[in-house]
Amino acid sequence: MRGRPGLSEHELRTTLGRIAAEHQPDRAAILHRLARDRPAAPVSERRPAGQALRLAGSALAVAVILGVGGMARWALADGPAPDPPVAPPAASPTPAAPPSAAPTLRPASAP
Repeated sequence: MRGRPGLSEHELRTTLGRIAAEHQPDRAAILHRLARDRPAAPVSERRPAGQALRLAGSALAVAVILGVGGMARWALADGPAPDPPVAPPAASPTPAAPPSAAPTLRPASAP
């Protein structure tokens, strides 16, 4: 161990366990500190004007984001029109293949 070179792990665990068993937390001090450091009133105790202002701000932010996205799409769509597709050239007729010289096999007819 770094702190005390002569203290083994078993002794350290025993000492810490004994100290933890003897410790009695001061509930009143803990509750006082929690009440003092409380960040704000609960939502139900807040003024409605503040909530309405936050709601209006959120709606405005959404409208701005959607408006900027729509304008960007409009600006990109306003570019030059693409060229119409060109039809491929017609294929020239090819002569028919000559008949093959190999005999064709026909299935035997049943008597």
